[in-house]
Amino acid sequence: MRLATLLLMTGIVFGPQGLAVLTPGVIEVLRPAVAVALAVLGVTIVFGRAAYGGFWRTQLPSSLILAGAVALVLLNHDAVAAMVIAGQAAGIAILLAVAGWMLSSAKAGDDERRVFAIAVLLLIGGVADYLSVSALLLGWIAATAWRLMPAKGLADVRLDAAYVQHPTTALLLITAGARAEVSWQTTLMAGAACAFALATLLVVRRRQHVLVGNVNGVPVAPAAFAVALVMDAARLDPRLALFLSVVVLAVSAFDLMSDFGRARAI
Repeated sequence: MRLATLLLMTGIVFGPQGLAVLTPGVIEVLRPAVAVALAVLGVTIVFGRAAYGGFWRTQLPSSLILAGAVALVLLNHDAVAAMVIAGQAAGIAILLAVAGWMLSSAKAGDDERRVFAIAVLLLIGGVADYLSVSALLLGWIAATAWRLMPAKGLADVRLDAAYVQHPTTALLLITAGARAEVSWQTTLMAGAACAFALATLLVVRRRQHVLVGNVNGVPVAPAAFAVALVMDAARLDPRLALFLSVVVLAVSAFDLMSDFGRARAI
C-alpha cells in the first residue's frame, strides 16, 4: 500500500463518518493550510520538469492545472470577471515570486533564506484562499516566474519547496480523506472509475511497454496529484464534494488492487 493511500484511509477513519476526530469544524479551520499545501504542490510540479521529459511527466499535469483553474473561474463568474480575477491572482503570485527570489538571493543565512521562502509559499496559499482561486495554479505561476529569473537562488527555492512538500501533502491527503463521504452511491461510482483506470492502464502498458512514473518527475505520486487536483476544485465549488469522495475512494481501491495484482505476479 502506498503512503498516499494510507493517508487517505487515515483521513476517512478519523473523519466525520469515522471516529469524528476531524469534525467539519476542524476541516474548515484547516482550509487555509490546505490552500498552502496545494500551492506547494504547484511549485514542486514546475521545478521537477527540467530533469524529466515526456508528455505524461511534463505537460499533462500543468495542462490539467491550467484547464481546471480556468473552468472553475468561468463556472462561477462571467468571462470579464473571470479574466479580472485571474489577472489579479496571477499578478500577486508573480510579485510574491519576485520578492521571494530577491530575498533568497540576498546575502542571508540559510535559516533566514528558508524563512523567506516558506513565508512566500504561505502568502501564495493565503492569497489563493482569500481570492477563492486555484492554489495549484498560483503555485504553478509563482514557480514558472522563478524559473524565468536568473539561476541565482533558484536551487535554494527549489530545496525549500521540497522541504515543506511532504508534511503539507500529508495534511492535504488526510483532509481529503476526512472530507470523503462513504455511501453506496460513491462506492459504486468509485468502483466503476477504478475498473476504467485499470483497463486503461493495461492498454497503455501493452502498447507502449512503459510504467506510470512520478508526475512531472517530482516525488508526487499520480494518486496524490489526482486527489490534489480534485481537492483544489472542491475547495472552490462545494458542488464537487461528491466528485472528491469518488476520487478518494477510487484512488484507494486502485492502489489496493494494484498491490494485490503485484503480489499474485510474484
